Amino acid sequence: DASQACAIILQQNELYGYVTCLQIAADAPDELFIATPCCVEAINNIWYDKLRPEQTSLRHQCYLLCAIISFGLLAPPLLDYQEKNK
Repeated sequence: DASQACAIILQQNELYGYVTCLQIAADAPDELFIATPCCVEAINNIWYDKLRPEQTSLRHQCYLLCAIISFGLLAPPLLDYQEKNK
């Protein structure tokens, strides 16, 4: 199950000082593990957080760049955000 694999990758491990498997792999540098689809999905979820994942067109990427350049001031009118899960 892909969602369970992502949850395991992001689960903090108290044995290693409450770091995640993804953090350990990044420090290792274990490129093969980080390149797996579940790690890529987890990284995208962390990176884009509340942004809708279907915003991958060139237009949306330009909007994202404008939002970053403006230090987030232009983000609310330009970008679509996900609804909070209840």
